[in-house]
Amino acid sequence: MVCMDTPDIRSLQAFWDEGWTPKELRAAIAEGSLERIRRGRLAPGATRTPTEQHVLAAVAAWQSRSPDHAISHTSAAVLHGLPVRSSSLTTVELTRWSNTHGKTSSGVRLHRAKLPDDEVVILHGVRVTSLERTVADLARQESYGWGVVAADAALRLDADRALLTDHVDRGTRKRNNARLRQVLAFASPDAESAAESWSRVSIARAGLPMPELQFQVHIPEGGGWAATCDFGWPEHGIVGEVDGKLKYTDDERRGRQAADVVMQEKDRDAAIIACGYTPVHWDWKMALNHTRLGAHLRDVFAGRGVQL
Repeated sequence: MVCMDTPDIRSLQAFWDEGWTPKELRAAIAEGSLERIRRGRLAPGATRTPTEQHVLAAVAAWQSRSPDHAISHTSAAVLHGLPVRSSSLTTVELTRWSNTHGKTSSGVRLHRAKLPDDEVVILHGVRVTSLERTVADLARQESYGWGVVAADAALRLDADRALLTDHVDRGTRKRNNARLRQVLAFASPDAESAAESWSRVSIARAGLPMPELQFQVHIPEGGGWAATCDFGWPEHGIVGEVDGKLKYTDDERRGRQAADVVMQEKDRDAAIIACGYTPVHWDWKMALNHTRLGAHLRDVFAGRGVQL
């Protein structure tokens, strides 16, 4: 789940009850000690990531509605700690059963669907679709690749495969249920990041052999462990690493400089090469493009004399 305390979101009425005046509230908002999350809802001002800001917006949106609503889809994924598209964070998603069709207004998208009690959990003091229900909703709504990202991450968080399969079996009349089935068939808890999940999707789409995940490189002749790589094709002597976009930036919190990271990677690659493997790297942008990643990997395979 998102690593933050239960959001301190309060209604305007709570401030009125404490004796605040409109002028005092406007001044507090202007100086940044308070932040307007949505109409009638305020929270302490702070520097927040887009994900943390979305949590506040989702909780505030739920609080301003009847308690039979539940935070769902992308918003539920954020609260569960699943990776999502950054562009999807602009809209809060809620679900409830009603006789009206779903609609989007004031930055909130309302889905119309039944939610059994066992498909709802309480997070941050609000109703949220369960981890398994959230994956099912996302896989049906998002692209196949982002569905795999969600399913991989959920399995790392110990999502119940049987419950996920049950969502497929009970969703035969739901739109894009076949996509959910495909996502679950491909999903693996061994993919440790969204970039790794998307790389798996692109490798498969490029028609390349599927690699082993979290491949262990060992020094020949019983010399012990040398490295753990994101991907490995041991029969071809190739290992792969997808590099996150923040890898080559200074990280003051961890006391690392970008130049140090680059040098560490060179030393690590040298150790891998000494073990008889060819390391290949790619970035997030290439991971999303199966044509580019496929060509990149085929060149490496060809360099090892592998005919594909």
